[in-house]
Amino acid sequence: MKPPHGVIKPGQQGKVLRLLKGLYGLKQAGRGWYIEMSRVLIKELSFKRSAADHPVFYQRTANKHTIIAVATDDMAVSSKWKADIKNFKAKISEHWEITDNGPIGWFLGFQIKRD
Repeated sequence: MKPPHGVIKPGQQGKVLRLLKGLYGLKQAGRGWYIEMSRVLIKELSFKRSAADHPVFYQRTANKHTIIAVATDDMAVSSKWKADIKNFKAKISEHWEITDNGPIGWFLGFQIKRD
């Protein structure tokens, strides 16, 4: 990978540059996103990480149980109550720009059908 024009000054050729932010598509970009997303879900939205599967987060109270399954930058949100899902989407949209594709049909190559 070559640095942008003008970053390396004459006499500095061959220097190693340190990346301050993960770039989409780089090997460590997914890890950086997971750390940021986990921080928001756990610390700010009070979700817990599943001990069995770390990309699964849940929030449970007496009458509410919301489950979030994460695959890189996609999330599948599940709850008994639509209001809980709507509330979750409103909260995460305060942190990131989101796209709501409506009811889930496919996730990680699996077709999802309701009966």
